[in-house]
Amino acid sequence: MFTADFNVTAGRQFDRTAIVDLGYVNIYFGTTPEPRSNLSPTWHVERDETDYAALFSSPQTGHVILGNVVNSTYTGVISGSAQLEFYSSPENDKAHNELRADAVLPLTQSNGQGGINEPAFLLKSADQLATAFTLPRNIERAYLDVITQSQINDEFWYTCVPNDEHRVSRRRNQHRRSPCRRRAGISVDLHGRNRPVFLGAHSGGSGFEFLSLPHRFDAVRGCVEQRAAAHDCAVYNADDYFSATGTLLVYLDHGAQQVTGQVTENTIESGPTPTINENVQTDSSGNITGTVKTTSSRQFKAAGFVNTSHGRVDTQVKQTVNFKK
Repeated sequence: MFTADFNVTAGRQFDRTAIVDLGYVNIYFGTTPEPRSNLSPTWHVERDETDYAALFSSPQTGHVILGNVVNSTYTGVISGSAQLEFYSSPENDKAHNELRADAVLPLTQSNGQGGINEPAFLLKSADQLATAFTLPRNIERAYLDVITQSQINDEFWYTCVPNDEHRVSRRRNQHRRSPCRRRAGISVDLHGRNRPVFLGAHSGGSGFEFLSLPHRFDAVRGCVEQRAAAHDCAVYNADDYFSATGTLLVYLDHGAQQVTGQVTENTIESGPTPTINENVQTDSSGNITGTVKTTSSRQFKAAGFVNTSHGRVDTQVKQTVNFKK
């Protein structure tokens, strides 16, 4: 169990993103509340790390990251403490043991200086948080835990203001563009072919995320088909930028040296195609009035199976998206 307590002293400060990782595996991702001259927020967070237990079985290098500024203007000081609490469980506790992954592997992104960005920065649609893994042959289950949080220009993307209608940010006094619609896409690259695993919409920094829990995607079909596979995450329409972390959880079939499987259906296409209708006017002072309507609809189905030592396991994922703003 990961537990942490934080505090921001009274004063002025922006909301800041805090990260804790071990071996570049993210175990905490969250943002801080903003203080006031007469308000000093404190908060407590907890996250069950049982499924990440394999990460704690050997020594790891850890990082605590908080991008913060304290000066004569931004006077709120952020402090905190964190602990990992360990609890024993009986060897025959099947339900508890099934939660534990056999391997916990981070998706990482180079910072171009011989190091790794944690989190990764997805500035545009083409940017990816991608890592190639060589995996065992007897994978029974595999999940990809992903967090994507909108930052800077993308912080208020959900207002659906398109690129050609700039607005001035009162908070930072800069032009902010926010193209309509965001969508995080997860895929597995096999033999040079990019095969989507699952797609999901993420709101990012819409409010104070004291603790951001990851979205979990079923990635077993790609892991079964090929030992060497690249898993990646990208954000459709990213516009500087999204913070992203990803962790691959691998569960093995301990009754078999190799399992087989197959994708039986996959109707996921390359990406969303939103429709944007603008009816806006700009007066001589640069004030913009009017409406911008954004709609996007799509549906897909992905299905497959894995032959394990205890029988065939079928998986099916369906999603229908109808967005209108």
